[in-house]
Amino acid sequence: MNIDITEIIKSKSSLLILLGAAFILIAAMSGLPIGQKVVAIEMSWRYSIIIIGVIFFAIGLLLTVKELHDYQDKKSDRTTTPEKFDVFISSPILGLGTDEKYQAERENILKIIEVLKSVCGFNNISWVGKKLKTAQGRGLLDVELKETFQELRESKYYFGLFPEKAVTGAHVEAGFALALEKSCIIFVKDKKDLPTSLMKTERMFPYVKIYEYSDTEDLLTQLRESGRKIFQAR
Repeated sequence: MNIDITEIIKSKSSLLILLGAAFILIAAMSGLPIGQKVVAIEMSWRYSIIIIGVIFFAIGLLLTVKELHDYQDKKSDRTTTPEKFDVFISSPILGLGTDEKYQAERENILKIIEVLKSVCGFNNISWVGKKLKTAQGRGLLDVELKETFQELRESKYYFGLFPEKAVTGAHVEAGFALALEKSCIIFVKDKKDLPTSLMKTERMFPYVKIYEYSDTEDLLTQLRESGRKIFQAR
């Protein structure tokens, strides 16, 4: 469970717990230091302070449990989507400029898919390029775009491939995968080609891994050597 402790610390429940603990601590003291004097606390006042402290502490604890329960419910809502696909492949091939580049990169990705099937055992792979034989005058229609994001939602792993620096919708797919907390594997020729925010996610989230590769054969070698382990979170 990934819980943002800072949000809990900022919450009212934490304040109530701290107040309760403070009251209990004061009641446990023989006297209350005021300036240079120590004022004795009568036993009847001690009991009253203890009761107030226990009430604050108990309410704060109950609210904390409720916050954690609500957080888990929200996380469950995000992760209950059934996984129809093992891997979702994302690549900016439609934005490579020419149909020749598209065809070349499409062949490379088909080779990657074969390795993912034969070495990693992933048989259900989502990739929009399987449906598009050519990129000439082609962009994703609204319905196709919606289907693409739905298939990403229904995938267990995100596999991002960035063969060159480009402003592309594949970055949006990467952001969507991160928001869904998918295990993300990203291959790029040079990490500096990625947007700064995307490059930093490897340090921020244990389920994000970014690898550099020189060419498709190098990428395929890395996949064959690592196998399915490459998709495991750090």
